[in-house]
Amino acid sequence: MRRKYYDDEILGIHGEESRLFFDSVRILNYCKPKWFIFENVRDLLYQNEGKDWETVKQELSANYNIQFKVLNPTDYGVPQTRRRIYVVGQLKSLGDFNFTFPNEVPLKYTAFDFLEKKVDDKYYITEKFLYGTVMATGTKNFHAHPELNMKIARPLTKSIHKKHRASQDNYYETSYAPEGKTNVRFIT
Repeated sequence: MRRKYYDDEILGIHGEESRLFFDSVRILNYCKPKWFIFENVRDLLYQNEGKDWETVKQELSANYNIQFKVLNPTDYGVPQTRRRIYVVGQLKSLGDFNFTFPNEVPLKYTAFDFLEKKVDDKYYITEKFLYGTVMATGTKNFHAHPELNMKIARPLTKSIHKKHRASQDNYYETSYAPEGKTNVRFIT
């Protein structure tokens, strides 16, 4: 759920995009599947001083017993950070709900293990872009700590097509450097 501001107040689940949550609950309570899984951003727990999360729990608990937990792929063997809240529910009419989230799995791989070995030259960046944008530490009130070659990738976002978000994208060095570019490439 994206945060939206109106008169200095965060609209949270009552914002235009997030209010679809209530439609989801309406459909859930109408169709009454035996089980459901709900997933959202971790910040849902804290939005509007936790009031949004209390509303979500109350709405989902109307007909369901629920369990919830914040999970991160790195805890399950995937070399990417992406903390999300997961809620699993079972119809109350089915009785006891003894669901437990899976045990963590050790991380055996790094992001390097999943990089394509050979990619088109268009995925490599110029020296100007590398030092002027990728490795820039920020502007005004935003200061970042840019890194290359992260073993655990940052979240991949829908804005990846914009080619760079300050210290939020993933860049990796290779032994190859196309003519006029560095040996640093985008993740693919």
